[in-house]
Amino acid sequence: MAYEPIIIAHDRDQAAKLTYELSSEGKQYFTIDPITGVITTLGGDEKDENGNLHSFSLLDREKTEKITFSVCVTDGTPTNGCGIISLDHNSQGNKEGIRQKHLQQSVDTSNDDIVHPIFTASATVFVTILDVNDNEPQFITKGPFSIHENQPRFTQINGRLTALDADAGENGHVS
Repeated sequence: MAYEPIIIAHDRDQAAKLTYELSSEGKQYFTIDPITGVITTLGGDEKDENGNLHSFSLLDREKTEKITFSVCVTDGTPTNGCGIISLDHNSQGNKEGIRQKHLQQSVDTSNDDIVHPIFTASATVFVTILDVNDNEPQFITKGPFSIHENQPRFTQINGRLTALDADAGENGHVS
């Protein structure tokens, strides 16, 4: 992925340790660095019939045009995984758009123990998969076409070829 979005969270607690995690919907296509919040696409490498190594992405616009998932950030050690809380996509990540949820801990404590609550916040990420020129044009009509012998130059052949391309927008234009 050429563009690596970074999810940034701030915690006013002293020595706060923030941990980033994706919801299950996001884990199908992306990974997130739990410390930095950098999101990258999943994919892999495969060899072709000649043994050449090629990278591939799991993102295919013909299969999925849009992906929505959540990113959760937790101060402290995450205990319950990542769940969708709420974020208005028009808020663009401002603090009014994020709701903070207190996760309860059940811990055996004595009078000397201090229990620190764990807080988490989530943001919804909307990804639109852009089309690339990855489909070959296909002929809809095929010959055979015929012409009588001994015709003068520039005589038009009876018949017309038509081709289509499954790519979207300008990538689907056939000339």
